[in-house]
Amino acid sequence: MLTFSPCEAFLPIYVSGIRFGWGGFALLTLILSTAAVAGMLVFTWLALIGIRGIGLGWFERYESLVMGSLLLLVGVMVLVFEK
Repeated sequence: MLTFSPCEAFLPIYVSGIRFGWGGFALLTLILSTAAVAGMLVFTWLALIGIRGIGLGWFERYESLVMGSLLLLVGVMVLVFEK
C-alpha cells in the first residue's frame, strides 16, 4: 500500500489527531510534507550515487537502440500473445 500512496499510512494519525484541532492538523501536515520531501531527496541522492557507480556510459550511447528494441519486442509479444 505504501508503494502506491505513501500518505495512506499517515491517515490514521490524521484521524487520531483530530482532537488537536486545526493547529494539530497544520503541524501534522508540516511534518508529513517535510518528511516526504526529505525522503524523496535522500532516496534520489542514494539512487544517483548507485547509478554512477554502475557506469552506464554504454547505455547512454545506445539508449535509442535499446529502447527501440524493447518497444519492438513488446509489440511482437502483443501480436504473439493476443487472444
